[in-house]
Amino acid sequence: CAARGLACARRSKGEAPGAETAVYLGDTMGELRALYSAADLAFVGGSLVPVGGHNLLEPAAMGVPVLTGPELANFEDVAETLREHQALVEVADGEALAAALLRLFDEPAERQRLAEAGRTVVEANRGALARTLDGLETLFPGE
Repeated sequence: CAARGLACARRSKGEAPGAETAVYLGDTMGELRALYSAADLAFVGGSLVPVGGHNLLEPAAMGVPVLTGPELANFEDVAETLREHQALVEVADGEALAAALLRLFDEPAERQRLAEAGRTVVEANRGALARTLDGLETLFPGE
């Protein structure tokens, strides 16, 4: 941010964003829900480098369009479901991410479509844990 001349506030340093803040870096644990709820778009990190990605459903559940890189080993099944419903924007690298962000900021209807598609995927899959546990109970009664 500094190299690009962007004013940045870091949560881990207790810095609050002000009128001049271009980037608010949420670099602490347990606060993504609040940050996603304030976002217009969400790039889910850990996906441009081979660390396996992070949870794509969190921003989708908040009705925020989801962007991700190609490294999704830990969330491939979730990514596939979002792809099937056209609720995911995938980019190959930082340059493609910048282009996708600029495009989506210029296309509010597409942002809205992505947000609704993502929220639909989350709603359709609510209760999956309970259904799985019920199925296991059928297979292994009384255990």
